[in-house]
Amino acid sequence: MTKSLHTAHSLYHKGKYQEALRLGEAIYCKDPSDVDNLLLLAASHFQLKHIHESKFYAAQSVAVDQSLVEGHIAVGRCLVEMGDFSLAIDLYNRALQIQPRFAEAYALLGCAHLRLGRLKESVDCFEVAISLKPNLVEASANCAIALQRLGDVDAAKQILKRSKHTAIIMLHHGNIFHRMQDFDSAIQNYSRALKLEPSFHDAEMNLCGSILERYKVFNDKSNLEDVVYGLERLTSRGVKSAYSLLGICHAFLGNTESSIEHLYYAMGCEPPHATILCNLGVMLFKKGCLRRSAHLCFRALKTKSNCPQAFNLIGLIIFQLGNISLADKCFNVAMKLQPNNPCSSIYIGATLLHQDQPIAATRMLKKAIAANPNDNLAFLHLGNGE
Repeated sequence: MTKSLHTAHSLYHKGKYQEALRLGEAIYCKDPSDVDNLLLLAASHFQLKHIHESKFYAAQSVAVDQSLVEGHIAVGRCLVEMGDFSLAIDLYNRALQIQPRFAEAYALLGCAHLRLGRLKESVDCFEVAISLKPNLVEASANCAIALQRLGDVDAAKQILKRSKHTAIIMLHHGNIFHRMQDFDSAIQNYSRALKLEPSFHDAEMNLCGSILERYKVFNDKSNLEDVVYGLERLTSRGVKSAYSLLGICHAFLGNTESSIEHLYYAMGCEPPHATILCNLGVMLFKKGCLRRSAHLCFRALKTKSNCPQAFNLIGLIIFQLGNISLADKCFNVAMKLQPNNPCSSIYIGATLLHQDQPIAATRMLKKAIAANPNDNLAFLHLGNGE
């Protein structure tokens, strides 16, 4: 390796990708067949999200040396980013034909299968990767995700327990507990991840998310100000996805205008998904802006046609306008989409009360209370029904 290439590699490992790229391009002008430099250029472009450029240099490295495992892997990574999972799988398999005990290749193959929804195949690949390299953290974490999606939560936990307790493993421990709605355990694991890696954005985001979910269940506002502080710290670091959670947090604190402001900003930072649109719609509904709220609901349904939150909000708008029977139909659609959502049960209970059906309303409201015993609104309506 020449001195210039060694310097370029050093810059890359320090995270100075633009500088590494400039030096690598100068080397490329002198020798376009240097595979080490081609791989460096591919990696630098990949880090900078220049996926097509990365693929170009990775493919050139393979053209120079057909047996270059790293070249096949680099092209495969780019294809995954471009959404061509099947061709990426072919390239990972080709790399494994050249080097059959390459743990990282099995881990990447597992990720490609996971993205295609082939859960069993992905688990098989991750398990081989772990057997070849037990401390391959990403393989363990992704294997746990696949096992959880297969419904085998115990096996997912065992995989993570056997892994080295790194920040990423603690993150996935937290994710499992979050999905099980054990928010206290989730918070504990995200906090451990942050102790191991204080600038771990995903762990801090998920920690804030679990605290917010815990608030929904227990109506405990004690940590919400800390969540606001944590999310504002993330936004100051350029983590744009934090604006959506910040908007929700301000909503829980009763800061309607701040909530709307942050949710609008979240919509501008990323392609708005149904949840952001519905959350903003709820806040506008609370302000009495029914037309704007309805517009956001329909946008949400274009994004995700089976969004229960959108149907509930449309139902509330129609209910407000006095069409009780049509509102009831919207709430029932939401309940079919998400049977255990206590909001739908409360809204249906309220419409049944308006239709003089107190017994049916009481049954529906008791279902909501069983799902969330701390829901004051359900108790309020239940008092009216009984």
